Amino acid sequence: MLNMKTSAYRKYDTGFTSHTFVQYGSDGHVYCVAGSPTRFNCVIKLNIDSGQVPFTISYLTDNTSHHCAVIRCRVVGLRG
Repeated sequence: MLNMKTSAYRKYDTGFTSHTFVQYGSDGHVYCVAGSPTRFNCVIKLNIDSGQVPFTISYLTDNTSHHCAVIRCRVVGLRG
């Protein structure tokens, strides 16, 4: 992750290999859709201070679930 103010770069180990729809939340966490070859896609919450992923929000197993997760992100203000 690149800090645009300081140009500092930090890599986070989330346990997933792909991260899409990355959004910075007003609560200071980063939210994104994450997945890997061995795990279903899900929406995760990343604590950028500790680097921990405290929990996953929703497992995404098909296109219908994916659309529901994106709508949920918009409701809580994580997607513009």
